[in-house]
Amino acid sequence: MFLQCPDCFCVWTVDTAATDRDARVVLRRNRRPYLPTNPEEDVTADADAGASHRRDSDDGDRDAAVVGKVWLGDGARDIVTSPSGDLVYVMTADSVKAINSFHHVVASFPIAAEPKQMMMSSDGSRIYVTGYDASLSIIDPIARTTKAVVKQRSTAAVVSPDGDYIYLSHAEAVQDRSSAWISTVRADGISVAFVAVDGYTTGMALSPNGRQLYVASAGRSCGDRGGTIAVIDTTSHKTVDVVAVDAAPETLAVDAEGLLYVTHYQTNSVSVIDSGTQCGMTVAIDDAPMEVVARPKSESIYTANSHSVTVIDTSTAATKSLAIGELPRRLSISADGGRLYATDFAHGNIWCLDTSDNSVLATVAVCAHPAAVALSSSGEFLYVTDARDGTLTVISTALVKPRSQETP
Repeated sequence: MFLQCPDCFCVWTVDTAATDRDARVVLRRNRRPYLPTNPEEDVTADADAGASHRRDSDDGDRDAAVVGKVWLGDGARDIVTSPSGDLVYVMTADSVKAINSFHHVVASFPIAAEPKQMMMSSDGSRIYVTGYDASLSIIDPIARTTKAVVKQRSTAAVVSPDGDYIYLSHAEAVQDRSSAWISTVRADGISVAFVAVDGYTTGMALSPNGRQLYVASAGRSCGDRGGTIAVIDTTSHKTVDVVAVDAAPETLAVDAEGLLYVTHYQTNSVSVIDSGTQCGMTVAIDDAPMEVVARPKSESIYTANSHSVTVIDTSTAATKSLAIGELPRRLSISADGGRLYATDFAHGNIWCLDTSDNSVLATVAVCAHPAAVALSSSGEFLYVTDARDGTLTVISTALVKPRSQETP
């Protein structure tokens, strides 16, 4: 493993074969700070002196599971990883940075100001960045090209599996302000289709094969507490079904089997909908849900809530609230479904759960303000951004062990 200083670009080599050795001891043999700091700060060669420059740590000593930290610039937030696992991409305030497996920045793609959300197609062929200013940046990471276009402001976005299209939802499409609309944009930036939907769109998701687009809409009036999920055929660009939900929907997620999960923040509930039969159920939970992920090859889903994480058995509707941090905000689950990682914005920690019994395996101190979290395709590394510090923290999942636990 190689760690690179963002200031002097010196590189340290760590023997990854010695997995039982504390990474801090290995790095300190070189008499260098354990983690790179902001290049604007003074970095000393002595490890003890360097400890005074380490941020977000009360005792100046990081968990051994943290094996690298890359300084990227202002506003480091969204993370996507390539299917091959060779590269991880991070959205910053003015660019998308590509970081290789040695944790070196190897490319930078300029994007428009005020970036809102970054998405990558499942095949890794395209990266799309939407902006608060209605901009859309289209990145071809293979050809290393970027194209910027201007569209109307969007409330939600989702990318087709092959990367050929991005779907954008827009509000207030007609004069009576009763409808929104969905635009289909090709990878060259040209809009090719438009579909009208009722209500105010809050979220979108695609079926695993990309043939159905699900659009969540809430009523525009305060008295209309219900909502709908419009099902759009992406080939004909027509609405083929509308599913009513009891409460205003927020975020959407679809698992590998095609089950659709809808969060309802205002009513502390989650809807589970079978996309084939359009039948579903609503599950009440003890907290306000903001994000949902499904455990692969199981009937369990997890929601990140205002102050907790909830596990839901979708076959029985049984729920269990897990006290994981004070402000859990982002979730990531391993490909085999064995581990769940959750960021705690309040304490700057990553919580690791063993999903077999939902016990806390470890907590790892990462940064002051964790903004996004993502796993590499192999599951070897967990990446966490800090939007205020502009850093990417790299965690070795193999080193996340019970001895790492530092429960706040």
